Amino acid sequence: MGRKWTETELRYLRRQYKWLPARKIAKQVGRSTRAVYMKAAELGLSEPRSEAGTREKLDALIREKHALGWPDTEIAKVWGCSREWVGERRRAMGLPSNALSEYRRDQVRKKTAEQCRKAGVKSIGELRARVYRERAREAGWPEDLRPRAVQILNFLHANGPATRRQIADAIGMPWKGSRKSLVSNDPEGSYLAHLIKRGLVVSLGRLVKGKGRGRSVQLYALPLWVEPQHRKDTQSA
Repeated sequence: MGRKWTETELRYLRRQYKWLPARKIAKQVGRSTRAVYMKAAELGLSEPRSEAGTREKLDALIREKHALGWPDTEIAKVWGCSREWVGERRRAMGLPSNALSEYRRDQVRKKTAEQCRKAGVKSIGELRARVYRERAREAGWPEDLRPRAVQILNFLHANGPATRRQIADAIGMPWKGSRKSLVSNDPEGSYLAHLIKRGLVVSLGRLVKGKGRGRSVQLYALPLWVEPQHRKDTQSA
């Protein structure tokens, strides 16, 4: 007796059986073509389209919608199949991707405008700034800080002094060397430099003195008087 069909696999079979060849369904669910036919018969599903007929009609749809700038995802929704299959047939016909077509960009613009309207802002930049302020406020830091700066303060507050490399690793920024990492759009050029200028972070000096530019390793920490606002409120209560 083979392994039991999961609910996810059964839903996929019911949805795709009349559209996709059994062998393609079998590949997606990790079963044999015979197993797909047997389960379809057990569920009373109609016979799938022949592969040739399916391919011919889908190719015609792809050509039509591709000429209008439709991406694979939207064509797949109309046909009721996977985006991967549409992409496979499109490439077989030598058609380029429409991921960056004018139609696609227009759809993105409309979606962005709708999101901004619902959020009560004029632009995605304004929405992003609002999210940044909320995240900083929730963490207890000044609201005008960038998200990465907030991450740095959170890390130093929770873990104590750390090197630039440790900070970069902790907040998920790639390490490109001491002078090329933690770079930001702040006037100071880096997140740490900006935080130091504002008195939110201090350098504890060199942990390792290296020879040559950029070879020294320094430790950074929060000053003793710097605490998240919500912790200050708790301590003063």
